[in-house]
Amino acid sequence: MLGPFLIVFAENGVWTINGVDNVFRATEYAVNKITEVGLAYDGSFVSAQGRPYWWSDSGIHTLVSGESGELVEQNLSISTIQTFWGEINADKKAQVTGVYDEFNQRVAWLYPDDGETTDYKKNNILFFDEQLAAFYPWRVSDASADQYILEPIYVKGKLTGQVSFDVIDSEGNLVVDSNGDQVVVSRDARSYTSSQLTFLVRDTTGQLTFAVFTDIGFLDWGSADYTSFAESGYNFLGDLTLRKNLIYATIHMSVTEEGVTGNDSVGYEYIRPSSCLVSSYWDFKTTVSDTKQQAYRLKKLGIPESAGAFDYPFTVTTSRLRIRGRGRSMRMRFESEQGKDFHLLGFDVIAGRNRR
Repeated sequence: MLGPFLIVFAENGVWTINGVDNVFRATEYAVNKITEVGLAYDGSFVSAQGRPYWWSDSGIHTLVSGESGELVEQNLSISTIQTFWGEINADKKAQVTGVYDEFNQRVAWLYPDDGETTDYKKNNILFFDEQLAAFYPWRVSDASADQYILEPIYVKGKLTGQVSFDVIDSEGNLVVDSNGDQVVVSRDARSYTSSQLTFLVRDTTGQLTFAVFTDIGFLDWGSADYTSFAESGYNFLGDLTLRKNLIYATIHMSVTEEGVTGNDSVGYEYIRPSSCLVSSYWDFKTTVSDTKQQAYRLKKLGIPESAGAFDYPFTVTTSRLRIRGRGRSMRMRFESEQGKDFHLLGFDVIAGRNRR
């Protein structure tokens, strides 16, 4: 259901069924065809709190309200990731599974690699962020042939767990047994946790278990590195004709350190450090035009002298980098470093332009 409409998704199109004056009766109803773009892959259908998303043979779609309040099909991939989506093998699209992350307002579609021989082994995740109206892909590393994702599940933050209670007598004293040990009992009670995407996983022993993206070591399955990056579009910096140089980039990142661990003998390390390596590509090149530079810079950060809390006065760090090169257009790439966090907030550039 979407508002007063009952929506029917089929291979050959999408229809609405609604009643006269928005009152549905068995003897008074109307059937209207919204689009001929149907649901080609059953597992791709996702209801995001009533907002439908689905994969057809021609892209990724949703329904939006038209000028007169009617429902209209909208192709979300045609102007964004159509080439990327089209390169996914049709056999693997048939194994796609979709889920909606209510907490982050993201749709996630999981599907296998094109060359994957194990059916329904989900190596890839395609996210659609509703707030940003943007797609971005993830890939889960094959660290072990017997450890992989089968299905996604969204877990809400209410669970049932065991809670321990102390046994006391009528005078308020703790009850102990004949050995002098305190007596406690366990009871079922509601517990709360963070709402998050959880994944049904086949583990190394061949059994089923669950996994989440929470490891602050930032390694898949605790051992495999992966590349996390963001790329800007081509920036012509004001015009398409003049060559530019003397580019400066101001980059803002979240401070992620949570504490200090270690001791005098082995040394001290920060818990959950970050890194951001910046490079540029001039004039539509496919090879990098300059040496990678570190953009994550904490100001006046001394060497830790003891384990404990991370004492830093800011939640955001800002750095200014000189981007070397010359040309009519430039795009930037921001990428992570193994074992470190990477939370880019935004960036800006200023440039000098040749007068002729």
